[in-house]
Amino acid sequence: MASPASSVEVITDPAALAALRPEWDALQRRARAPRLTQSFEWVWCAWEQIARPSGMSLYCVVVRREGRLAVVWPMVVRRRHLLWRAVAQLATDGDYADVLVEEGPGEEDLVRQAWLQVKKLKAAALIHLPLVRSDSLLKAVLKDEPCVALSNQTVTMVTWDGSPRWEDYWRAVSKSFRTDVDRRERRLADQGDLTFEVVTEPQAVQALSRWVLREKVDWTARKKIGRASWLQSPHYHRFLLAAPEAVSTFGRLIGFSLLLDGRLVAVHIDRVDGVRLEAMHITYDPAFARCSPGNVLMKRVAQWCFEQGLHLDLLFGDQWYKSQFRTAGCRLEDLSLACTRWGRAHHGVRDLWNRLEAQVRRRPQRARAAPAMAMMAAPNAGLP
Repeated sequence: MASPASSVEVITDPAALAALRPEWDALQRRARAPRLTQSFEWVWCAWEQIARPSGMSLYCVVVRREGRLAVVWPMVVRRRHLLWRAVAQLATDGDYADVLVEEGPGEEDLVRQAWLQVKKLKAAALIHLPLVRSDSLLKAVLKDEPCVALSNQTVTMVTWDGSPRWEDYWRAVSKSFRTDVDRRERRLADQGDLTFEVVTEPQAVQALSRWVLREKVDWTARKKIGRASWLQSPHYHRFLLAAPEAVSTFGRLIGFSLLLDGRLVAVHIDRVDGVRLEAMHITYDPAFARCSPGNVLMKRVAQWCFEQGLHLDLLFGDQWYKSQFRTAGCRLEDLSLACTRWGRAHHGVRDLWNRLEAQVRRRPQRARAAPAMAMMAAPNAGLP
């Protein structure tokens, strides 16, 4: 139940959101290990480069306790699959859904007040919350809500508990993986001068981001596979190039590169705050694929994090290399809540579509299995 000393309001005017910055920054300092993606600078850059150009409407929930800002949850109303309107967090692809809340007693209650306000929005048929961590306050508030889990994934974390030295951590990694990465690193070094660089100057980070985007687009074209949503979005491209200059108060975008005789071999574009580094984008020059430069650079980035005392968050995804570096993790859900009958119709259509897709995927498997089953039934068939 809301405290009499607390009040909830909604900001829909971008100018009012901009005016909130001093209080928002102060709240960021009072929050419990907040992420860079929860900072005003990150959210404002996302609004300017992604949300507003895409025609989204602002819906930022604010909770005050005894007059002081205690919660900020920036949301937007957006079109979803043309026919539906959904309220979702103002964020970029890959940002966790969570609420910036003042640390102290009653944190969960404050988050619940913000959530109840979001549920009151009548202009949307759905509430869509991608990437909700199982260890977040938001997940605790949502546990009794009739949310539909559209997907389940795992977050991969690397922490340094019990590893007083880098060598202690690296020796605890799978021996076969560790040996392979070290061998491939030596193979790269045998080809020339192998250097590892950490880039923080905004223009240099922008240059590395352009290289990453170009290589990612080329890679998907070579492999003839669909591009990720962020890679298809010109708005996100502009965000990635604007953020190095726009974000600096509570963290920044940072670039890591592996170079061979001055030539880029692999690049990381990551976000870092005072607690952690979150690995956003990694790619490499396909000419060096046999040397697995991505894994070599990942090792160097992990060692840099260890030396800086930062946890390493490899975000979501089931890539094999992540499991090799992993020391901790949590579950991650893409949650959706229907607010109206039309929203429930969306869930029904999506469920039907998923069933049809599953049937289509199973048909080729059954077709391939039929000859094998026939051979098992008649083991001499086809023999001379």
